[in-house]
Amino acid sequence: MIWWGLFKKEWKESQTRFFIGISLLSLIFVFMFFMMERNSPFFFFLGFAVIGVHAFYLFAAWLVSFVREWRDKTHYTWLNLPVSGWVLLSSKLAAGFSQFVLSLIFSMIAADLMLSRALSLTFTEGSAFAESAPVLEIFQELYRDFSPWIFMGIAHGSAQLGLAVVFIFLASKIIRPLGWLAGIVIVIGWGILVSFIQELGVYSMVTQFGMLLNANALIENALRPLGDANFELAVEEGAALYTGDILFHGLIYLFLFWLFSYLIDNYVEA
Repeated sequence: MIWWGLFKKEWKESQTRFFIGISLLSLIFVFMFFMMERNSPFFFFLGFAVIGVHAFYLFAAWLVSFVREWRDKTHYTWLNLPVSGWVLLSSKLAAGFSQFVLSLIFSMIAADLMLSRALSLTFTEGSAFAESAPVLEIFQELYRDFSPWIFMGIAHGSAQLGLAVVFIFLASKIIRPLGWLAGIVIVIGWGILVSFIQELGVYSMVTQFGMLLNANALIENALRPLGDANFELAVEEGAALYTGDILFHGLIYLFLFWLFSYLIDNYVEA
């Protein structure tokens, strides 16, 4: 199968970079562990910064993939393969996305382990951070409850940035000169259009069905042991995720994949 062959080729070409990234992440978490032991258990917060950085993962991974294709002159063969642009595009992006998923899962699990260790340190006899234990317990519960949605949110944000840079790159190969500038302008305009649609009242009417996440309920449940008098957290009213939101963004992704495939088939030249 050509798609699988292209996917494996892309994985093989990028695996060195991927494993270097995983190794660096491991070193960061080992550093955090020792700093928590010797200084403060609150060094675990660095783990969540590492998770957040993954929002830029696909931007970098997909850009490097396309730039390498043209730099190594392999795009002549790539573009002339007897397959559709959909196959070329999806196999290349899928390889980077699979590495992103593995890296993000690794980071989220490691961050949870660091949080568990931080919590155990607060229970150590004579710990100066003993009073923080109840807060850390709630933080851990919230993190675990929200982890699927954190994963989805970061994946969604990273995919948006990644597809934006892919479009800008393709535009630079179609429009000469200053195709990259035209691509940036179009991406900004597209973002404004999507935001405008989401702010329309009709968007809420159409998409607010099949609630998947009620952030207010999860947070209230986690904070209940502390009581309202001890801890308050303001949550934006209506902080929820619906099946309609997933379908809306899914249609956008399908449209973008179709558009990029069409551009590769008809306008991007070797």
